[in-house]
Formats: sequence, C-alpha cells, structure tokens
Amino acid sequence: MLRVVGNDAHVLIGGRTVTAPTHPVYNPARADEIVGQAALADEALVDAAVTAAAAAAPDWSALSVADRRAALKAAAAVALTDFDDRTRLLTREQGKVLWESVVDIAGAPYLLHESRRLVERAAGE
Repeated sequence: MLRVVGNDAHVLIGGRTVTAPTHPVYNPARADEIVGQAALADEALVDAAVTAAAAAAPDWSALSVADRRAALKAAAAVALTDFDDRTRLLTREQGKVLWESVVDIAGAPYLLHESRRLVERAAGE
C-alpha cells in the first residue's frame, strides 16, 4: 500500500508504515504531465519488503483452504474497486489506449479468482 504525503511516500510493509522518498510519474504521451508520485525503493526498503513477505509465509501456509479462498476473494473485490479510475490512471501512466488498460486492470481479479480454484484443486490432491 502506498500513500503520498508531501514529498514522502508512506509504504505499508509487514503491517507497519515506512517512509520513502518519491519521484514523479510522467505521462509518456504528454511529457509535461505529471500523473502522480511513486515511492523510490532503495535496497533497504526492498530488503524490508522481502523479509516481511518471508516472515508472513508460514502464517499463510498454515491457513485452511477455506481461509485462503476467502482471502483471495477479498483481494479480488479490492482489485475491482475504483475500476474506471484505475483504468484511466494506468492509461495516463503508461501512455496506452484505454481498452488495453481495461484488460490489464481486469486481469488482477481474474488471476485472483483462478488462484482460488488452484488452492481448492491443490488441497484436493
């Protein structure tokens, strides 16, 4: 999760907020248009994220199939929030046409849905 405050980004890693500097994101179709700000992740920030992910793995692997499916379903619902705004932002960030952004943004909830099916299938085997 990223929240920009002033010139700093507040990034959620391992359940705690970490501050990182930001840099502007430009619209490649309009080089003078700043679309937003992105966090600059240095080596320490990347290491912290990887360490947090590794620490979370045992808890995730201990979840039941039903709990994993519920978590993936909740993530898919979040991925669909503000769909139109996200597609327009992606178009401006990458300079692509809107229909490509629709396909890209729709892909996240689709992959989460398919992951739910794989969790069930793997548990059955």
